[in-house]
Amino acid sequence: MRLGLGVIVAFACFLSGCAEQSQSIVGSNQVTAGMTAAQVQQLMGPPKNRQFSGTDEAWQYCETDYTGFAGDQYVLLWLSNGRVTGLERYTNTLTGTCDTFFRQIKFDDAPDTVVELRLR
Repeated sequence: MRLGLGVIVAFACFLSGCAEQSQSIVGSNQVTAGMTAAQVQQLMGPPKNRQFSGTDEAWQYCETDYTGFAGDQYVLLWLSNGRVTGLERYTNTLTGTCDTFFRQIKFDDAPDTVVELRLR
């Protein structure tokens, strides 16, 4: 009986540790191009992974699939000069918590940014 209780406690600790590493990506449904970094963080919290290239950034969020059927879900946000320029979603089916498998960003794949030109 004592061993069984120890296994249950250890399993509960394992699950609570995984829950801290995962995050909800539901807020990504409300992210739109042009939003500021602060607005994104209000919706989704700080990114779990952040990569930079000059004034461009890539923020990644993930949600671990504890059922093992759907795969971990990821949201990749592209920002330029502190504003959202694009959003991508991808899935990973490898075993482990989602924050282990973030993509290495290739900034050549970033969405084009629009620069407004005004004639005087």
